[in-house]
Amino acid sequence: MVRLRAYGERRPGRLSGERQQRVAMARALIFDLELVLMDERLSALDKQLREQMQVEIKHIHDDLGVTVVYVTHDQGEALTTA
Repeated sequence: MVRLRAYGERRPGRLSGERQQRVAMARALIFDLELVLMDERLSALDKQLREQMQVEIKHIHDDLGVTVVYVTHDQGEALTTA
């Protein structure tokens, strides 16, 4: 789901920032939660990666039906994820 199949043998510290974010999402989603809090989850990523991850978060929400509370100070990011 988080598109890291080819990186399964690597430790998170040996992954790029984007892939580390994907690992963090996978860790949160493995517990089949009803609610996931993402507090400034993408703030460390550059603009292009942040936009890609916003789309991925929307897909996860749609595919799993999990409620995502997304905290951000970026108005554009808030509108995109809403």
